[in-house]
Amino acid sequence: MFLTYVEIDKEYLLRPVYNNMKTALLNSPIDYTIGVKIPLRLLTTSFLIKCKRAKIPAIFVEVEDEWELKEVPWGWLREAMFPYNSPLIPVFVAETEKQRIQAEVYWQELLYIEKIPFIGHELKENVPISREDLCKLGIYPVKSGLHHGGEVSYNLYLKDDLENEICEKELFMQLNERLLVTVHKGMVIRAGKDVQFRPGFGEYVVIKTPAFFKVN
Repeated sequence: MFLTYVEIDKEYLLRPVYNNMKTALLNSPIDYTIGVKIPLRLLTTSFLIKCKRAKIPAIFVEVEDEWELKEVPWGWLREAMFPYNSPLIPVFVAETEKQRIQAEVYWQELLYIEKIPFIGHELKENVPISREDLCKLGIYPVKSGLHHGGEVSYNLYLKDDLENEICEKELFMQLNERLLVTVHKGMVIRAGKDVQFRPGFGEYVVIKTPAFFKVN
């Protein structure tokens, strides 16, 4: 499964642009869910209510500096997000690395104090999302977990005897060398170098409740 987003710069474009992305992904071979990416000025109560009604599980917010975060009416936004509570995910667009770090620290402190659902760091492209963040997004345990009654979808990687401490991220970054088997919805779609591409086999995953489960 993968997470992607659409970029929105005007509130009235949310529904048509979001629906266009869903249509564009109809032939996806794997499951997916879709968030939105917006400038901070679009983070309003009316926009969040629309996202809540559409069950959009992730809201990426462009942040330039800590000062603009101080102007946001966080109390009203918190009420507008409830009870769906899609997490806000920062996309830092500061001019310097120092400003980016300052904005990230302030983002974490402010949203924690304001009790806003959030992820404290940027999500990197082509890198596995941590279990904690998957829970905040509501993707886990719907996806990304093996449990009784759950969907049978997983990867099997080659793991050397001397690499007992290798982490999931490192395995993913060496995917071409180590990925042996991929099972999607109970069907083997990759065995070694043999890959079966199944257009349209993926589905749009509706996240019913973000952050319903938490990692201890």
